[in-house]
This record gives sequence, structure tokens and C-alpha cells, in this order.
Amino acid sequence: MEIRRAKLRDAYSIENIFSSTVRKINRKDYNQKQIEVWASFAESNCWKTIISSQKVWVAEIKNELVGFCSLTTNGVFNFLYVHHNYQRQGIASALQEVLESEAVDENHHTVYAKVSITARPFFQRKGYKVKKIEHHEIKGVFFSRAIMEKELF
Repeated sequence: MEIRRAKLRDAYSIENIFSSTVRKINRKDYNQKQIEVWASFAESNCWKTIISSQKVWVAEIKNELVGFCSLTTNGVFNFLYVHHNYQRQGIASALQEVLESEAVDENHHTVYAKVSITARPFFQRKGYKVKKIEHHEIKGVFFSRAIMEKELF
């Protein structure tokens, strides 16, 4: 597995990982309406903007993108998604370690994440603590997520 910074040409693959992961992995914790709204979040042009404005890393196995994560300029762990066919292979952990290393290099003492119900156990195992539970609305559909943080140093 190789982890590298995302390029604009990766936007379509990132969109597919995001959408398929939400549809196949998160469906155990969310209803169908929530999944449809969430999976429709972005299109390639949106992902190109994210790649240009955040630090985005991708995990690649045999020239196939299998996961991605991003760090915003203010230290927010914004995305962490692994393709549904590559779950539980250490990809999320590898991406998380690269992101946190970069956050330390940028002198962020704390990393924050807005975490889905599905991702919460992973983040807790990695030392993140729940600061609060937040409820938000997207396209008339309500979601709950945990605001989590981890002290890096």
C-alpha cells in the first residue's frame, strides 16, 4: 500500500469511494433516506475543490485508490473513508497516522473530527475523546455525529 497526497485527477475515484462506502458500510447505522442524502453529498467538482483547499491523502493498492482522508488548515480531521472492499486491512489506521503526523508538523496541538456513528469506535480506539454529540440537518434529513478531539502533544 502506498499513501500519497491526492491529485486533482483522483477526484472521481475519491467520489466513488465516498459514495460506495456510505452506501455499503454506513447503512448499518443509518436509514435509507439518510444514506441517500449523505451519499449524494459531492460530485467530482466538489472533490476537486476539497483536494485544492485541504491536505488530502489517498491510499493506493496496485494503482487502485482504496481510501482517503483530509486535514483542513485549522486542524480538522475532515474525511476518512475506506472502500467497502478494503475494510479492516489497516488502511484507515495508516491514513490516520499520516494525517496526525502532518498535524504535528503544522504545530496543531489538537486534532478535531466530526465523526459518524459508524466511525466513532475507530476514532475512540485511536485515542479520540467525544466532546459533544451534535445534531444537524442536511436537505431536511437529520443526522447525529460526535465532535471528537485528540491531543497530539
